[in-house]
Amino acid sequence: MPLTADISAPKLVIVLMRACRSLAEFLEAGLAREGIHNPDFGILEALLHKGPLTMSAIEQKVHLATAPLKVAIDRLQRRGMVRGQSDRDGLPAAWFELTEDGRKTISRIYARHTEDIEAVMGVLSPGERRPLLQALKKIGIQGERCQHARSKDRRGGLAPWQLRRATEYMTEHLADPVLLKDLAGQTGLSPSRFGRAFKLSMGVSPHRWQMNLRVLEAQEMLRDGKRSQADIALATG
Repeated sequence: MPLTADISAPKLVIVLMRACRSLAEFLEAGLAREGIHNPDFGILEALLHKGPLTMSAIEQKVHLATAPLKVAIDRLQRRGMVRGQSDRDGLPAAWFELTEDGRKTISRIYARHTEDIEAVMGVLSPGERRPLLQALKKIGIQGERCQHARSKDRRGGLAPWQLRRATEYMTEHLADPVLLKDLAGQTGLSPSRFGRAFKLSMGVSPHRWQMNLRVLEAQEMLRDGKRSQADIALATG
């Protein structure tokens, strides 16, 4: 492609999402080798860098709904990596902190996780990283502005983190039939409430949104010309 040719916004988004998916899969595989789930890692990392935190503070850091967050914290407590502390006897834990074993474990895992990150991002020179950082920040800020403007007109829609988790899930399972209950489980909502909130946020149903994404992905693969139509059909459902 000539350097002067225009690159469409959908093309940029597809490439960006592919890169994010590839990086996320590599990093999650590294965590899996360490015997830890991605949500658990997020909780441990937050406690490592921020110190003791309340449940609500952890929720904001890791963008998990309350129910799955409690499950993850309970799992970490059973493994002896996190302990809860209450301000008064007999009351539920008011805040959580790492145990000594938990601190040693997450420090070791985080060091290896950082090495995995550098293994991928090391492909960029120092001169390439700064403009990329600035461009991604610019995209992120504009996305937040657009979401804020949309939310004014569509009260009752999904929170930004819920919308992100739902769309990421559908993108990761592009070729698979995604059930409404599976998407709702990603956001901590009931299927019926999730369906209404998603349509308020996006203007289309979750099924229609994923179908549109499949069409865009298939069109991109056809333009690349590197895969047969049968392969494209399998890859995009």
